[in-house]
Amino acid sequence: MDIMSVKPTGWDDEAKVLPGVNMLTMLFLRGKCTIDKIPDLFNVFEKVLMDINLDDSQDILRNALKSSLSSKKSSVASRGHSFANRRIRGRYSARSFVDEKMYGVSSLEAYATVLEAVEADWGQFVLRLKKLREVRTDTFF
Repeated sequence: MDIMSVKPTGWDDEAKVLPGVNMLTMLFLRGKCTIDKIPDLFNVFEKVLMDINLDDSQDILRNALKSSLSSKKSSVASRGHSFANRRIRGRYSARSFVDEKMYGVSSLEAYATVLEAVEADWGQFVLRLKKLREVRTDTFF
């Protein structure tokens, strides 16, 4: 009995972006309102992106991350087959790779890393968030 690899020939497990291939990061905000309230909804989006005081949000962010991490861990136990499927599909296309990194088992490591950064050095983490805010809001507003 021959055992065959499920990886394509020459496949490398390391994540790479090849020269000339660019990935675009996008931020999507989603909300629901009636037609007459659309300006109010966009005002809320702008306040969330621009006006939140990041310096005072450590406990809120830490609790949200802990809750998300706990929820993700429990869903791995109950929906392990979906996580395995996403992990395998992530080997065959860039879209599936990114999907696995954001929503699959790999996201557990990312959540844990962010949580460690929040708990270890909040000041440095806030600086990173503020820089991200500057870059994003300069593009949109």
